[in-house]
Amino acid sequence: MSTISGGIFNKMRGELGNSIYGATIGGGVGNTFGTITYDMHQPTIAGGYLNAIAQANYTTIGGGIGNLIDHDSSHASIGGGGLNHISAVTEDATISGGFSNRISLQVPGGTIGGGVANLIQNRARYAIIAGGLANGIGEEANGAVISGGESNQANGPYGTVSGGAGNLIQSNT
Repeated sequence: MSTISGGIFNKMRGELGNSIYGATIGGGVGNTFGTITYDMHQPTIAGGYLNAIAQANYTTIGGGIGNLIDHDSSHASIGGGGLNHISAVTEDATISGGFSNRISLQVPGGTIGGGVANLIQNRARYAIIAGGLANGIGEEANGAVISGGESNQANGPYGTVSGGAGNLIQSNT
């Protein structure tokens, strides 16, 4: 059983014989769930505008505008903000808020606390950007951390940038 509690133009779409089970859209405008290749279980969008969850089980978007959790990213969550994106095959990832933050492909456990235009690139497992502006963690930089600041980059596994601006950790591999 699935529920749309209110709002307008919200949609749940199970296509090609697939179903969405235990889903909830609390309200808002134009929020969607969609599944094509398999059944989807218990996604939630509390509200907001044009948020979407595509084929990802046990996921949550709290609100905001234009946030997306892509397929096969089970247990992922976006708290709010705008234009935040958790890419495909990125289980257990979190973007708490902010604007235009992205966790790329295959980043299980990746976390962005907030800020603007922060990016965790492909396969950087368990990487964290706490906040700031235009900070980035490079591909396969597992466990890297950027606490904040602006335009900082951690491109090596387990590298840490505590803050500041324009700092770079480069991997030797």
